[in-house]
Amino acid sequence: MSTAIVASPYESMVVDYLEEIEGYLCKTDVQFLLKSRGRNVRCDIDILAFNPKRKKFLVCEVISYTPTSKKDIEAVKRKIEIISSQNLKDFLEKQYGIDKYEKMIVTWTKTDWLKKQVNKSNVKLLTFKEIAQRLIDYLEKKRDEAGGWVGVPNLTLLVLQTILHFKSELKL
Repeated sequence: MSTAIVASPYESMVVDYLEEIEGYLCKTDVQFLLKSRGRNVRCDIDILAFNPKRKKFLVCEVISYTPTSKKDIEAVKRKIEIISSQNLKDFLEKQYGIDKYEKMIVTWTKTDWLKKQVNKSNVKLLTFKEIAQRLIDYLEKKRDEAGGWVGVPNLTLLVLQTILHFKSELKL
């Protein structure tokens, strides 16, 4: 069950996925100082996650749209710079003892431009569609094993399970 307090419903869906499907423990909106143009600027990372079985850390930025405009593209480039920055690496080392971490961006669509950007910077790219499909596959498997409705630990799974349960009656 998620204990992360998340302001964004998009981040909440990603946290629910990371915890339930991937086995991470998540902390959201982790703030740190970033040196920019000679001064410290307060920044945050959307999700800091730890997978205890794999002993791996993950830093994740959640983008609640498909970046297409020049302004959007600059914002994504900035997010990639931030999660790859030495300031973040130093903060994670000092605050949590983390010396290595994976980087991920979640967005609506994998555009060609975005794929090139993340490949250049060693960042994983995941879409909300992929997350939703993995959660649905997980629920369908649990439901088949249980022979029907199953208890779920978060709102994301509850909504998806409700849709699955009533999908023949819904006008989708």
